[in-house]
Amino acid sequence: MQLSLRDMLGLNNRFHVTISGIDLGGWGQCKGLEVDFKNDHVDQGGVYDYQKWTPGGLNYSPITLRRAVNPADSAKVQQWLSSMVNSWVHSAKVPDGGTAVITLFHSDGTPVMTWSLRSVYPSKWSGPELDASTAGIAMETLQIVHEGFL
Repeated sequence: MQLSLRDMLGLNNRFHVTISGIDLGGWGQCKGLEVDFKNDHVDQGGVYDYQKWTPGGLNYSPITLRRAVNPADSAKVQQWLSSMVNSWVHSAKVPDGGTAVITLFHSDGTPVMTWSLRSVYPSKWSGPELDASTAGIAMETLQIVHEGFL
């Protein structure tokens, strides 16, 4: 049976994140899956009909994850953050960053695409804004930095 294009598409609301083998669960938003190639323009005397480019540096954006707070997955994030703080405070050297895997799923739960990030460190975590006068959903945000895609 041949799958149609519609059947092979990943759903942007179905993805999970693991870091160093710890499943941090599903998230509602993921921003920053990008790399900026910093190419350098080289001027060549007497060449007027094209521009010469050479590879420059690479810039990887921080990844920002956002979701509704839930007991199981939010506790795993807190445990991972606590372990990172512990390793920073009680170590004579900077701990190695872990590997993060972001997996996008099809509606039936089969993986469509994965992105693996090397040397991942937490950059920022924000908890929910608690306000008893509203009926909003409590959200958490985790920002991680990395040294590139594997």
